[in-house]
Amino acid sequence: MLIEADNVLSWLNESFDAVKAVANQATLTGGENSLVTPDKKIRIQMFKHLLETNEVDIDEDGDNEPSAHLLAHLIDVLARFGSGPALCLVFEGEGKDGRIVSHLLDAGLVAGPIFERTAGSILMSGTLDPPHMFADLLGLEKSKRGESIHPSPFAKERRPVVVANDVTTLYRERGADNTQKIREHIYRLVQNTPGNVAVFVPSYSILNEIFETIHIPGVKKMVETRTWTKKDIGALMIDLEEAPKIGRPILLAGVFNGKLSEGIDYAGGILDAVGCVGIPNAPPSVFQKSLGGYIKDKFGPSNHWRYANSQPAINSILQAMGRPIRAMGDRALIVLLDRRNTERTYSTCYPADIRMNQVANAEGTGRFAKRFFSKVEREADI
Repeated sequence: MLIEADNVLSWLNESFDAVKAVANQATLTGGENSLVTPDKKIRIQMFKHLLETNEVDIDEDGDNEPSAHLLAHLIDVLARFGSGPALCLVFEGEGKDGRIVSHLLDAGLVAGPIFERTAGSILMSGTLDPPHMFADLLGLEKSKRGESIHPSPFAKERRPVVVANDVTTLYRERGADNTQKIREHIYRLVQNTPGNVAVFVPSYSILNEIFETIHIPGVKKMVETRTWTKKDIGALMIDLEEAPKIGRPILLAGVFNGKLSEGIDYAGGILDAVGCVGIPNAPPSVFQKSLGGYIKDKFGPSNHWRYANSQPAINSILQAMGRPIRAMGDRALIVLLDRRNTERTYSTCYPADIRMNQVANAEGTGRFAKRFFSKVEREADI
């Protein structure tokens, strides 16, 4: 449910007024009054300061940030952005378990002023593509920016990309037959890959649907869950390193934008192949609708879908595709299990130097993998 910023401020003021009324009543009846009621113009900011100074020990994962700090942050966000269209407040959950989540729809409101105070900036990333989109979203003026796209230093023949044309996670085409075809592609990929394979999917529900019944002889299956900790991931990395030595490779399964698809360095060639199932478009939501509307108004209808949906989704896939290639000597096969990757809406979101090989079925995936790994060996780290 969408919430107006003025409503949240109104609720806070109503609470302050109720406290003030109690304090006034105590004074009138001659009772003891220990309540301080600051002036209405400054009381919200004073309240925010009190909340910010509340101290608590943060645990290792940073998951126990006190509610006082979260409320202070919300008040700060309301003060800075509440009067404009770029703030989206969403009530999630029900009753006492519900919470207000704030979304700033325009990163440029924060980043733009920072860049204006610098003499110059260099922004670099393997997934900073297309540069003009990120420049727009960060509020960089066109007259003050330049861009340069450089080809990947990794040889294309050492990281081929294959697209399966017979599967998709498009909602209206999902079903038992389509899911089974995806499983068969994964099975053939793993069968014909000498080492560990990682597969990433758009959501935990799809993850469970696909991998619950997958069993490949001689291969250990490890499926990510929401409850995995840093300790679990550390143990996983050890298992991935040891698996080829004991002759039992691992099939690792996780979600896009999750713990396994970003931020982990799979160095030393511990992944031989990556499969990317579907296209992780953000699901329909109050936030996504607000974001789309804001981008459409600010950057025009022609940029609406790409800026808000297709490019972020493809960039998530690119992040996953880059997991196995960490050094010049690495080699890995990338399999994209959704035919939409070759359609213009999404193919234009990939870097221009990526060549999409196509297969018609799971047997084609198996043959491609077998041929690739028979010809291309991993070289010593460079």
